[in-house]
Amino acid sequence: MAAVTDGPPELFAVRNALYLGNYSTALNKAQQTGAVSSSSDLKIQKDALMYRAYIGLGEYETVLNQIDSEDDSTHVSLKAVRFLALYLRAVMKNGDKRVAIDGIEEILQDPVQAQDSTVLACAATIYLHEDNDSQVLKLVDSPGSLELASIQVKTLLKMNRIDLADQALRHMTLMNDDATITQLTSAYVSLSKGGHEAINEAQSLLEQMQRKFGNSTTVLNGLALCMIKSGAYENAEKTLLTSLGLSSASASSSPDPDTLINLIVCAQYLNKPQETIHRYMTQLQTVAPNHPWFQSYQQMDSEFDQLSSTYYSA
Repeated sequence: MAAVTDGPPELFAVRNALYLGNYSTALNKAQQTGAVSSSSDLKIQKDALMYRAYIGLGEYETVLNQIDSEDDSTHVSLKAVRFLALYLRAVMKNGDKRVAIDGIEEILQDPVQAQDSTVLACAATIYLHEDNDSQVLKLVDSPGSLELASIQVKTLLKMNRIDLADQALRHMTLMNDDATITQLTSAYVSLSKGGHEAINEAQSLLEQMQRKFGNSTTVLNGLALCMIKSGAYENAEKTLLTSLGLSSASASSSPDPDTLINLIVCAQYLNKPQETIHRYMTQLQTVAPNHPWFQSYQQMDSEFDQLSSTYYSA
């Protein structure tokens, strides 16, 4: 069986950078590819990847301004990317998400359009944010791309079904075991399994990607998690500060929420001053007020305050 590549070789570097969370590199590679985008299909795929990189950088307005979803000539891949940007902007600004959800669901009702891998990836991302894991698994039940296979594995990990995630990963390796996204997904599974051997395997995979492709917030957060699980909290903190610097380097970018969350965890382990933890928490509240971790933290904090007041008043 020929190895799955997720698209034309001309866009390999763009896809790779996108999958690794190296969004600025993905944009640069996409712009370099523009000169050789001779076919309309290649241009559509390139544009979809490019706009998804803008989304990764939090530049939702750029996507919304440049893709016209009302134009019949706009390809369904680009329409799906626009709905993803619309959804994530609504999440960020605590706005109305319904327009974006209705829009992507209308696309999914068309049996032909619902086979488009970009449509499925964007729809799955929205449903993941909505905690609708069952719907995600329906969309990626028979993944035809490595990205969709990776989403399937990560959704199963999110549901704490490591056994099923391991099975899905084995199917993914049959599709293409050498692909970067397969190696990255394998690292996630090893991290979820835990144990000295599995954590070392995950760290080895991530270090290989770091040497080959450089730093990205995705790789650095993965490495930091390996260090946290190994008890190397100071090394994890250094790695996460590097990640924070990366995500904040661009004037248009905001600090990466996952990096901030992991820094909060590290700070707790290292007994950092409360003002340090509060600073990270304030940043997280600013950039991702609706992040599930932050909302869960707020709920537990509120419940603790209520229980404390009841205890002391008694």
